[in-house]
Amino acid sequence: MTLVETQKAAAQADNRRPIGNFAYILACLVICNLPFVGFYIIGTGSRANYLALYALMGILLARKAKPGYVVLFWLIFLSDIVSTAARIFSFSLLEFTAAFRFIPMLTPTDGLAFYAPFALLFVAGIAVTWGIYRYRPATPDKLTMPFALVTLVAVGAEHFVASVPAANIYGPGDAPFQSAMMQTDFEARTLALPENGKTLLIVAESYGDYLDPAIRQAISAPLMSAPVTAQFDVQEGTSRFAGHTPQGELRELCGRYLDYEDIDAAAKADMPSCLPEQASEAGVETVGIHGFSGWMFDRTEWYPLVGFDRMVFAEDLQNQQLKECKGILVGLCDIPLLETRIAEELQGEGRKMVYFLTLTSHLPFVAHEYGEPFDCEGEDRAIADFQACQQANYLNGLMGRVAALIASTGPELDSVLIVGDHRPPFIKRDAKEMFRVDTVPYFYLTRKRNDVAHGDVAENVESGV
Repeated sequence: MTLVETQKAAAQADNRRPIGNFAYILACLVICNLPFVGFYIIGTGSRANYLALYALMGILLARKAKPGYVVLFWLIFLSDIVSTAARIFSFSLLEFTAAFRFIPMLTPTDGLAFYAPFALLFVAGIAVTWGIYRYRPATPDKLTMPFALVTLVAVGAEHFVASVPAANIYGPGDAPFQSAMMQTDFEARTLALPENGKTLLIVAESYGDYLDPAIRQAISAPLMSAPVTAQFDVQEGTSRFAGHTPQGELRELCGRYLDYEDIDAAAKADMPSCLPEQASEAGVETVGIHGFSGWMFDRTEWYPLVGFDRMVFAEDLQNQQLKECKGILVGLCDIPLLETRIAEELQGEGRKMVYFLTLTSHLPFVAHEYGEPFDCEGEDRAIADFQACQQANYLNGLMGRVAALIASTGPELDSVLIVGDHRPPFIKRDAKEMFRVDTVPYFYLTRKRNDVAHGDVAENVESGV
């Protein structure tokens, strides 16, 4: 080949290179996101920022395959995985990363199904790394601006498609603070309890606000039963929420959006008193009860800081042989715990505020034999998603047992407040979209002063009669 022919062939190759480079960078944008396609189906929200980062990685790798760029790709990829998982469980990226230390406490019933998606993502990341490194071309400068425009269009389209309301995990955002506590006089009644008076606060795990009023009413029907309403006035409402379970707890206990990691002795000195502390100072004994380990989310550390005089966790009840419920968090079942330890705490002398954080309705939900207002097998079922239907049945059963307990407790039980912590983090999009995106329900029951007999009516409560 003559020199002229060689130069001509080189020029033709250069003319073809921009098309190849453009296709390569576009492939980086597409291929790097393929492992996450399934998350769009379940509705975890927009990943527009990661699309832009993958496009940048395509441009950098196309220019020069520096080892540092490969490391940077993996940092972005792993951050993408963690961020997506965090959104599923209503954590911010930093909060979720900080919670990694609690992973050994997770015991999913079906470990393969729980961890397999993350293992597949890791394998996919290796395949993507090999592909984009193996087929890397060189990119001329003139392609940077056109591809940047294509990326902006892709990011905008992705944000428009993926930013569904159901993917909002951060709750009310800049909306004014709200809690069930501030919408009721539970705090005032607790601080002014008569001799031997009791109050009960229940924060119900993953108890969301259904859009369908018929479903909401079916779940809460036992609280509206005649044996309950004969003794208690019932107030129903909703409250805005933000974040995960500890934030839901602190929303009600302390009257503000807080993260449990921000509570220590120094921070406590600069913040207003939480209700348990106020109650304790007023001579009301305060006890916090939860059927899982107190080490989870450091509750053994911050429960005393918000004012609980006593704490009761799963490790404190090992000798009572209470039934365990399976799930991602294997702990004591709510209902046996409610019918034994909670019932005991509501008896006896002295003024007391009992706080109960439930556990069993945590997702992924494992079916339990409580409550059955919904048909979860039929073709025309009210709740199409099977797991959501089972959880709704369980919540109905829980409400039935709560209703039976309060109807059979003596007049010393002054008031009961039941409120959800956050919207349930269901995986499937259709299940997510059954709930309001920024509110949770609450029920407030206050003792009527013209109290009636109570001991023999509890057995009629659970069915909502």
